[in-house]
This record gives sequence, structure tokens and C-alpha cells, in this order.
Amino acid sequence: MQITRQRVRPATEIKVNEKCPMCHGTGEIAPTILADEALERELAYYVKERHITSFILKLNPVLEAYITKGFFNSIKRKWCKKYKCAIKTESVSDFMLMQSQWCNSKGEVLED
Repeated sequence: MQITRQRVRPATEIKVNEKCPMCHGTGEIAPTILADEALERELAYYVKERHITSFILKLNPVLEAYITKGFFNSIKRKWCKKYKCAIKTESVSDFMLMQSQWCNSKGEVLED
């Protein structure tokens, strides 16, 4: 005679999933190679559409180092020359790798 065991109580399932801060729950993220192009598009919008010419750009330290690498040939310097604006960069260690924040010269966050 064979006796089968059955669970008396159902197993408890605990959901610990959270939304991904990079893709906001869609499962797709933007490629990191295009980070500078995305920042340049935002800069062009603020300069051409909203007529702001002085910025503080807050970035993750890794992205900030990439944008400011080289004194005469940095991406930031090229943008300043192309859009005739002033950009001051600040690194924020709490930011995720691709996170950035545009502020005006007074430090107020710019919204789209």
C-alpha cells in the first residue's frame, strides 16, 4: 500500500519585485553609449526652446568624468561652444550611472 503526502497548507509566496529605476518597469533600458547624445538633446531643448544659457549639470561621477575628459577637447567644452552657453558640472555620488539633472545657474532644477 502506498500513501501519498499532500501539503496541508499552501506555500506562502512573497513578492519582492520592484520597478527598475533605469527602465521604470518596461524591461528595456537605453544603451549607455548614447548617454552624451541624450544629454545634448536636453541641452539643445533648454537653449533653443527655453532660452536658458547658464546651467549646472549634476551627474554620476563616472558620467561626469566622461563628459569632462580632456581640457581642450572635452564634450562639455564642445557643447558650450556649439550652443553658446555656460555649463558647470557637479558629480553626485548618489546618482545612478545614467542619471542626470539639469539646473539653472541659481541651482533650481529644470523640468521638461
